[in-house]
Amino acid sequence: MWPLEKPRVDARFVLLTCINEQIRSITRELLEPYMTRVADAEKVFDLAVRTGVVHTLDSGSFGTGNSTVNKELQKVYTGRIAKIGRPGRPIYDELILAARHCPFCGHLPVHELDHYLPKDRYQLLAVAPLNLMPACKPCNSKKRNRNAQSSDQVLLHPYYDEVAGSQWLGARVEEQMPASVTFFVNAPDSWPATLTSRVKYHFDFFEINALYSVQAATELSGIKLAMCEQFDADGTAAVVEHLSMMARSRRRPSPNRWDAAMYEALARSEWYCGGGFKYVP
Repeated sequence: MWPLEKPRVDARFVLLTCINEQIRSITRELLEPYMTRVADAEKVFDLAVRTGVVHTLDSGSFGTGNSTVNKELQKVYTGRIAKIGRPGRPIYDELILAARHCPFCGHLPVHELDHYLPKDRYQLLAVAPLNLMPACKPCNSKKRNRNAQSSDQVLLHPYYDEVAGSQWLGARVEEQMPASVTFFVNAPDSWPATLTSRVKYHFDFFEINALYSVQAATELSGIKLAMCEQFDADGTAAVVEHLSMMARSRRRPSPNRWDAAMYEALARSEWYCGGGFKYVP
């Protein structure tokens, strides 16, 4: 849900890098004839994602028709890109370092690369940088070999989908003891219906509410003393002002930070600002 710049290298360059060094000549000779098909497959993928039809791509069109070649293309990724010390590893590391946080959840640190379309079904995209994106382990594990069945179920692609510039993350306070915060997608009216559906699907698929709610619980516990002191000194108005200031300060780096949404929700809650914070354990 957080955008990244597209990789600087293409699939042809990656495959050429991986089969030019430290590889058996028989493997090189097997894969070299497929260089153009790998490059063309990446172009088809690029167009499909840009035009919103990636869910219609038939995996049968992204295989070579040769089971041995299909397996070797997958092995290029696992053995010559992802593996430390192999020719393609610098490309792997560059893609990893392009993201400070996982672009799928926007919160956890990146640990590995994910294939947007699975390499075991779309073998011609196994080494395509546009099909490779950094991810945290939980998000990569949730995604696995998933394929969208409709346009509304197409997960956001960090190289193509720009939703970070609009404020879409909302939150509400669950006014019960102890206080908690629930997060949800509150899409702008200007968004197309399909984009709104995709963002909501993405948000639910990666269980982002659960992730943010855990962080919010820790934050609520940590600010309890400060809220009590504000309330005892100057009453409810002081609590509202303090929470509003915290929200504004966190909105500046990004409009969709979970803590900014949380503080805005807290400032709106008469129950919380009137003493609901006292019940946080």
